[in-house]
Amino acid sequence: MTNRPNEAELTQRISKLEQLLAEYEEERSQRHLIEEKFKSVFESANVGKSITLPDDIINVNIAFAEMLGYTRDELKSVTWQALTPKDEIERTKKYLEPIASGEVASTRFDKQYLHKDGSLIWADVSITAQRDNKGELIHYITTVVNITERKQVEDALRKSEARFYSLYANASIGIYRTTPQGQILLANPSAVKMLGYESFDEMANRNLEEEGFEPNYNRDDYHQVMQKEGEITGLEST
Repeated sequence: MTNRPNEAELTQRISKLEQLLAEYEEERSQRHLIEEKFKSVFESANVGKSITLPDDIINVNIAFAEMLGYTRDELKSVTWQALTPKDEIERTKKYLEPIASGEVASTRFDKQYLHKDGSLIWADVSITAQRDNKGELIHYITTVVNITERKQVEDALRKSEARFYSLYANASIGIYRTTPQGQILLANPSAVKMLGYESFDEMANRNLEEEGFEPNYNRDDYHQVMQKEGEITGLEST
């Protein structure tokens, strides 16, 4: 025969249930506040934000959609692959694999996106994995910063440097660069050959402050003119 709990035991059990219920409600309230705060930050961020589900479907904020020329509604139920150039998909997956496996918690890399008008947008991408209490992947949180202008500047600089080096290396006149202390930093083939050296390395062993190129080379006069004029033109030397 089962003993029925007395009044005191019932009161204690009810009190315990009420306590657990209150803790649950508090936890749910705190979770709701956190979710609302995250939603507010996500929606109002001035850089692209997206939440990517394990099935690759993305949910993006306004800044992300506008960066690629879309509205948010146009990107509903779209996968990240649909916004990525085909030749970038496999490379992107290699960054995601360590996160999906739990090997790392986050990653960062540069990648390209497809704009609605067909042009390519360069982005600095940061991805963090969100997991449940059991460690199962819930979704990826991605921050996307448009760096297209920076990439264009870098590309223009590389091309400019390549043009300069081509002119420098193939010039028929001798060109060399030194420090104020006379150390030779670089010289083109014409300068090396003109001054009778077999290689730049051999030429670089000479310090102009200590030896010059010939007995009448006055380094002090060179310093005085450079300090006064900022340049030297028409200087003849043997």
